[in-house]
Amino acid sequence: MKIGERIVHIISGIKIFIFKHRTLFLRLPLIVVIISLWFLSSQSRLLRLPGFIGRDKIAHTIAYCGLAITLSLWFPIEKWRSRRFLTICSVILISTLYGIIDELHQFFTPGRDSSILDLFADTAGATIGAGLFLLFVEIFSKWSRIPKNSR
Repeated sequence: MKIGERIVHIISGIKIFIFKHRTLFLRLPLIVVIISLWFLSSQSRLLRLPGFIGRDKIAHTIAYCGLAITLSLWFPIEKWRSRRFLTICSVILISTLYGIIDELHQFFTPGRDSSILDLFADTAGATIGAGLFLLFVEIFSKWSRIPKNSR
């Protein structure tokens, strides 16, 4: 077997493995994000970058945007298409509930404090993330309906 054929065979095997375990690959990112957020909120001190007031709120917004996007992967695309409002509200609610748990966790972590403003930033990030995912679903749905010969 030539090297090129081996590479094609290996890539083919990887594609088959990913397809067989696609549920795991869609759900794993959320688990990584949750563990990362919990680890960061467990730290007594975080690196403070110089900058403007409120930069931590931007960090919260970005983090919870990522949480919402990875959580969105747990919901089937059909749900996003058929029950948009319920699905987007579910993602925002679950992300916000995690934000509440995270703020309570920070309250009991030495050197940290919890803040309602952080929770608002978390909810804003979750809303942005769920909205971005819905936009992706809409664009993908329209793109997938275009006949192949017109692309």
